[in-house]
Amino acid sequence: MKARFLVSAVLPLFLLLIAVAGRTSGATFRWLGSENDDWHDAANWENGLVPALDADNGRTNTITIANGENHPLRFNRADEVLWLDTFQVQNGHLIMDAGTVIVTNSAQTVSRIGGFNHGGTMTVNGGRLVFAQWDSLYVSENGPSSAKLILNDGTIEFFRYSLRGGTRGAVAEMHLNGGVMNVLQPTETGVGTNLVCFNGGTLRAGGNWPYSQQSMANYAFNAQPALIRAGGAVIDVPAANRTAVIQCGLEHSTLEGDPAIDGGLRKTGAGTLTLMGTNTWTGATILEGGTLRLPAGSEMRFAPQEGLPLPNRISGSGTVRFEGCLRIDPAAAGHAGEWQLFDPETLQVVYESTTFSVALTDGTRLESLEDGTCATPQWRFTPETGMLRKIPLASLFILH
Repeated sequence: MKARFLVSAVLPLFLLLIAVAGRTSGATFRWLGSENDDWHDAANWENGLVPALDADNGRTNTITIANGENHPLRFNRADEVLWLDTFQVQNGHLIMDAGTVIVTNSAQTVSRIGGFNHGGTMTVNGGRLVFAQWDSLYVSENGPSSAKLILNDGTIEFFRYSLRGGTRGAVAEMHLNGGVMNVLQPTETGVGTNLVCFNGGTLRAGGNWPYSQQSMANYAFNAQPALIRAGGAVIDVPAANRTAVIQCGLEHSTLEGDPAIDGGLRKTGAGTLTLMGTNTWTGATILEGGTLRLPAGSEMRFAPQEGLPLPNRISGSGTVRFEGCLRIDPAAAGHAGEWQLFDPETLQVVYESTTFSVALTDGTRLESLEDGTCATPQWRFTPETGMLRKIPLASLFILH
């Protein structure tokens, strides 16, 4: 009886050990990357334990990537779905090329890139990365190195993310080089610097999230303007009842190697994009539906050049609401010329008369005249047509 009992007790345990050997769940798994970047190679994982891929077991796992100078962790099989509770990238690199990764944050914890005196990088080259809960990802750093989230292609879906620039010169970076980042409600905290760069990617305000009844998504980027590089910015506000607010402006990038004329801004979707702060991008401005709004206290800059059309002229279809200031940089305007700020044939342009203004970069304001135009002795703007005109000095002398 004793021998029979021993066999019956040991056999299930033996079978259980076989079932979990080399692949387990509900724990923390540490990626070392000592051999290669193959997710499935147990030699790359601490103690040879590879996280489970199935939903039932995987959704409680935490993965820590701390490979330093070793191989990055690469998830690249299109037919695989990885479920996680959280992941932590600390002095390492996580790369996603294909497939689906679903991060549940089931214990109300957050995933992190960097933070706690660590740097780290996550690069998405394809596939679909989904964060399924509220505080889903912190891109943060409070040490001497940077934390980066780079989207080159594919899709990242957030309910909420946070850029948290830290102390000691740290920078939290987000680079939208391609693909789509779908965010309902981003946040931004910390005392360091955040660097947000648009270079061909799309920022989508909410998309198909089930909480789409929330009407406003505020993108403040920790009081730092977002930079527009050569690839340009696409901001999609798909729902007519939603407003996306860029609180600190969209700025022309002067990073090393970037051109004088950037990729511009393309606004898509039926919703409203509100641009606060100072907006200085230099490439084409294209409105594909919905509303582009410049609220009171904000400005959009135009830099006319003699003999050339305005490179950031607003075109397309939809509504433009001017409530703030159109700021004119006359440095390259030459002695005279005419430039059109927007296309009146295809756009519906609305002015808020109590707050709208046109001014030069030196602070000189074009005063409103009885005929509806705004003018100084040498400059004139016609709101109805969007035409800006610089009058030759010789004409002024003749008039006088």
